[in-house]
Amino acid sequence: MMTEIAAPVVAALSKAGDAMKDKIKREVYELINEKYPDGNVIMDGSALIIYGEK
Repeated sequence: MMTEIAAPVVAALSKAGDAMKDKIKREVYELINEKYPDGNVIMDGSALIIYGEK
């Protein structure tokens, strides 16, 4: 599932220039700071980890 979601993002970022990557990074940080103005960033998430050993 992760590769289905992340692969297109990785592909797009690999074609972006340094200026565009900096712009994206700056905008993401601005949006995070708007949502969490006190600096306490908490992003909900979950993961299913399956481990086996033979």
